[in-house]
Amino acid sequence: MTRPKKETTKGKQIWVRCNEEQYKQLQGWAQNSGISVSEMALSKIFNIEIVNAPKIKECTHTVTTKAGKIKTYKQQYIVKRKASLKKENQ
Repeated sequence: MTRPKKETTKGKQIWVRCNEEQYKQLQGWAQNSGISVSEMALSKIFNIEIVNAPKIKECTHTVTTKAGKIKTYKQQYIVKRKASLKKENQ
């Protein structure tokens, strides 16, 4: 019996030509925002604002000491995420 094929949808690709100066500027914007060059290009084309949306996660660690006691530690950390917001028409 064969496995059913997964339905995967791939994103469409477009190719954009630009000169070296334009590419460096786009790359600089992307690095400053912490996103990829293609995400930055899409945000500029569709007037989308990239904002930081940190998420706090909690991790629990359970440790058994040499004396046989069980200790539980909780640690919180921030996961850096980017979110996009559509800018209002001006």
